[in-house]
Amino acid sequence: MSPMTKAPSARLLRMLGCAALVAAASGVGCTHVRARPEVLVARLQDVPGGYVTGEVVGLSRRVQLDNKDFIYTIALTPNPNEAAYTRLAGKTINLAMWSLAEPARLISDVPLNDYQFDVESVDYSPDGKRVVTAGRDGVLRFFEAETGKAELVTYAEEPLVAAVFTPDGKHVVAGSAHGLLSVFRASDGAFESELRAHRGEVRAVAVTDDGRIFTGGWDKTIAVFTLEMAPVAVDEIHLSISQTPTKVAVVRAALGGHMGVFAFDAAQPWVVVGPKLAHAAGIQEALLSETTRVKGNEAKVAHGQTITLKQLTLENIDVAVCDNCLVEGTDGILGAPVLNRFTLDDNPITHELVLIAKEKHDPATLPQTPTLKEQKRFTFDAYVNDFSVDRRGERLGVALSHDKAERNREVYQREKNKVSPPWYAEDTAALVDAETGAILQRWHPHTTIVSSVGISPDGKTLVSGGWDNAVFVLREGEPEPRDREDFGWIIRRVRFSRDGRLVGVAAWTPQNAIGDQQSDPSSVIYDATYEAFTVAPRTMVGER
Repeated sequence: MSPMTKAPSARLLRMLGCAALVAAASGVGCTHVRARPEVLVARLQDVPGGYVTGEVVGLSRRVQLDNKDFIYTIALTPNPNEAAYTRLAGKTINLAMWSLAEPARLISDVPLNDYQFDVESVDYSPDGKRVVTAGRDGVLRFFEAETGKAELVTYAEEPLVAAVFTPDGKHVVAGSAHGLLSVFRASDGAFESELRAHRGEVRAVAVTDDGRIFTGGWDKTIAVFTLEMAPVAVDEIHLSISQTPTKVAVVRAALGGHMGVFAFDAAQPWVVVGPKLAHAAGIQEALLSETTRVKGNEAKVAHGQTITLKQLTLENIDVAVCDNCLVEGTDGILGAPVLNRFTLDDNPITHELVLIAKEKHDPATLPQTPTLKEQKRFTFDAYVNDFSVDRRGERLGVALSHDKAERNREVYQREKNKVSPPWYAEDTAALVDAETGAILQRWHPHTTIVSSVGISPDGKTLVSGGWDNAVFVLREGEPEPRDREDFGWIIRRVRFSRDGRLVGVAAWTPQNAIGDQQSDPSSVIYDATYEAFTVAPRTMVGER
């Protein structure tokens, strides 16, 4: 090589690939050959449930799914043959589901809730046949992945920001904006148990093949749980208190398995429900003959109904069906037939109505219920905005920042005035040991808040996204990023597929009201580009 010829950098050679490397520097041989996507697919088909392990060189755009909307989150099927994301669609938040078979096609695009309730979590069941979303309206919604058909809806008591299927697909663990973890039965959405696990918003919930559950959030901690069968006490029930637009205090309860919003009044001699909830619970009002008076209105009486308060089921409750008896924004009133069974306490700190049963239950008679048991907890020096876990549960990719990744008035004012956001030393993408919580390596590729980090299944590569509109590929042991992708606005979520073959990115984009309304990419699927690689077998539940 002549003195006038500049040798290519090691990073450039990695990015150029083997053929370009040979052309760039004569006499340099190729140790690694960049794997073609079809080769990865063929190898993965030989190891069902397996995943790619090896050197990720960078990202290669496979398909752009959206370039018009604010995208909040994205998930890929385990295969991964399909993708789902949530988007702002005018006055609603929608769930869009895509087939990734070439050419990619939209399977369905269904409204979830009003636009003021962000939906920041979507997850596929382990078999890829179902999708669950969690919204700030406190609702879990289940869909059939192949068609987008709605399956069931179940209600939590608090705004939901994260949800994930357990590895066996039998349960969903959801995290709330107030630190509550709730376990629901996936088959019918029934509430199973809960635990106030964090002092602040739960930003992510993740599971490993061996059944451990990781949760983390804005109390600057990540906790590790197992799901164990245990009796759940029903002598003390905590119901989260919220308010209707008319400032009426309400709680959630179920009539005949159908959730409703109830005012509560121990002086009311009836449990009162409106016709809509009564119909959903199977009460045929036209066939009811007995009547009573409620608040000066005639109401029909339905005997022998079932009321559920979280894990407690109360049977043989008589209810009055009356529409004009209810305050706007409510489905019913919990009256004396329910409340007189308890001593009531209002907890102003947790905003909960605490019901302590007057008649105690024999612990030996309580059914065994899936319950979260904390195993360990790690504390960090910054807010945990997001994290993901590798397939063996040995390493975490964590998005840490000095400030919460929270869109508030200060942030919007700064953007309006075109003021650059501040950068802090805590704004990092971190590789963390999942056994000890030790930070193995930090990267500072972003100029402001790090909002999301996805970790490769083998735990050796991170893909980070931030409010600087950039996505970086970070490799263990290397201080500088291997690759970079730029977007039009902030990154909301980055995730590897479970097999390590693809990477999904969700971003907001400057919305364009003119012409075809197209803007910068906001939902993109990439091929993760590998050099040398192998395929590792799935870690079965119970193995490590």
